[in-house]
Amino acid sequence: MRIYLTAAAVLLAGSAAFAAVSSYAVQAPAAPAAQHKHLHEGIGTFEGVVTMLAPGMEGQTNTAKEVITAHGPFFLKSDFTMPMGPGMNYEGHGVFGYSVASGKYTGTWIGNTEDHLAIMEGDYNEKTGVMTMRWMAPNMMTKKLTQHHSETTRTKDAYTMTFFEEGTPIWKMEMKRTSKPVEASANEADKDK
Repeated sequence: MRIYLTAAAVLLAGSAAFAAVSSYAVQAPAAPAAQHKHLHEGIGTFEGVVTMLAPGMEGQTNTAKEVITAHGPFFLKSDFTMPMGPGMNYEGHGVFGYSVASGKYTGTWIGNTEDHLAIMEGDYNEKTGVMTMRWMAPNMMTKKLTQHHSETTRTKDAYTMTFFEEGTPIWKMEMKRTSKPVEASANEADKDK
C-alpha cells in the first residue's frame, strides 16, 4: 500500500511540475526594451582598420570586417575577421544583448587564436554616448587573466572601439558601415511613410 501511495505522490508532483513549466512556456514573450532597440541600430556590415596601441610594440594596422546580425529582438551576433599574416586570419564571434533583470549590457566572445571564452558586462552612458564593456581575459604576454574593457562610440554609420588591458589602451578599431540588412532598410522605409 505504501508503494502505491509513494508512486501516486510522485505522479502528482510530476504533473504539477509539468503544468508549471507548460504554463511558463506558453506565456507571451517579453517585449524588447529601449536598450535592445538601441543595440539593433548597430546591425549591418562594417569595414575598417584595427591599430595596435600596446606600449613597446609598433603601431601595426590591419584591415577588418564585421557582420552584425539580429538573433531575434533581444540579441545581436557578430562575425569578425581580420588578416594577421600570410595564410592566417583572426576570426571572432560574439553574442550581445541587454539584461533587464541586471540592468546591464551583456556579451560573450570567442576567437580562433585563444582558448578563452570572454563573458562581458557593461553600461551605456547616454551623456557621453560611450558603451563600456568589461571582462577578464589572458594577458597577451603572461597569459594570466587580467581585467579588460572596451569603450565604443557610434555614429549613424560608423563606430570606434578602443580596447584596454588593466587601463592601458592596446587596440583601436575604426569601422564604417558598408551595408545594412534588407530587413533594417525595409523597416526604415516604412517609418518614412
